[in-house]
Amino acid sequence: MVVHFPIALLLVAAVLELITLKDFRSSMRPGINTLVFTGAASSIVSAIFGWLLFVQDDIEGDSVIIHQVLGNITAFLGIATAALLYQLLKKNHTTFIKPYRVFLFLTTIGVSVAGHFGASLTHGEDFLSSTLPWTDDYAGSSEFNLASVKNDSTLSEVQQQELIVQ
Repeated sequence: MVVHFPIALLLVAAVLELITLKDFRSSMRPGINTLVFTGAASSIVSAIFGWLLFVQDDIEGDSVIIHQVLGNITAFLGIATAALLYQLLKKNHTTFIKPYRVFLFLTTIGVSVAGHFGASLTHGEDFLSSTLPWTDDYAGSSEFNLASVKNDSTLSEVQQQELIVQ
């Protein structure tokens, strides 16, 4: 959870920022600020934990290196975004609104791409394409055999009957 926490915070902050593009002083600003500052701080913790997992598990491969580099870049962008937001709020430098937003959206892109490579590491390189029925990697079955439920030894007789009746 610690490793994935910044992803959610920064993505939600970016979505809320999109909603408030025309009004920087929106009533959602305190929530967005909290998400950005917390997401930036936790991205550093995430990068440290990711590095510890890398060292402990002795993982190799190009995907790991790409994921690690993108994770570190994202942590840096998150801190830069938080620094710009801090300057904007505390010193009232309204000229920082556009750079702050650019950095927030770049951070979000970094989180998304780094997350994709992280998912490739944990779920396999075909984790997206294996769920699409029109690809060669599709691992699912196109048929559901209700009769096989009747012989499933892991279900009780009552559960089997309920499934058949439905």
